[in-house]
Amino acid sequence: MNNRLAKWFVMTVLALAVSACAPIQTEPRVTYPIVPEGSYLDLEYPVTNRMRQVEVQIIRPGTRPVVIVTGVGSRSRTGIEWSATWVDGNGREIQGTSSRFRRATINPGVRFQLEAEAPVESAQTVRVRIRQSGNM
Repeated sequence: MNNRLAKWFVMTVLALAVSACAPIQTEPRVTYPIVPEGSYLDLEYPVTNRMRQVEVQIIRPGTRPVVIVTGVGSRSRTGIEWSATWVDGNGREIQGTSSRFRRATINPGVRFQLEAEAPVESAQTVRVRIRQSGNM
């Protein structure tokens, strides 16, 4: 009987020791891309492989909202074209200068930031499109 109790005690201590060695996750996992509810981010291939940690934020520093797209370049230097089409609270697209494609360059390992201001105050959500530029 005493032998069983010793085996049980050793197994319990061993199980506790092994479980103590398990990695502890201190921060919640983040799933990218991060996009505000109701907004969209369209990354066309092969741009999906050329950037990581992409996040879309809508801020309201003044009367008109501003979309800020941030991320980190990966793999190779890539020329991109991007646009931001705004949508009002009724679901109607708001055409403006941010709806046109603009060019930027993404460099590997370097954080990038793209910004566009909404054409009107009533803009609520945004559709951001990013594609590879043919001029690289």
